[in-house]
Amino acid sequence: MYYPDHHVHTNFSPDSNTPPVRQVRKAIRLGMPAICFTDHMDFDYPSRYGVDFHLQPDTYLRAMADLKERFEGRIDIRAGVEIGLESAIKDKITDYIVSHDWDFVIGSIHMAERK
Repeated sequence: MYYPDHHVHTNFSPDSNTPPVRQVRKAIRLGMPAICFTDHMDFDYPSRYGVDFHLQPDTYLRAMADLKERFEGRIDIRAGVEIGLESAIKDKITDYIVSHDWDFVIGSIHMAERK
């Protein structure tokens, strides 16, 4: 048996192209009791890197709710976010976290001095 994974990215993040349903099916095959999706949200990720880390929470959480219903009784599906921490916008980050019904939040530092 595997432990639950609380750091899984899907095609809601630009660093993965895997649909969440594929990851749910794999987790079930592995015998995992739970899986938590924590796709990226970084407010100020520099556009010069050509990556958009803006997670749209309404669309994302609706998709997670659909998965929870679809696989109910087979696996515990949790909806989280991996949010980029930056002290200059801490209020914006806090508002984003508390204004949505996340099961899990990862705070990460992906940049230093805008790099």
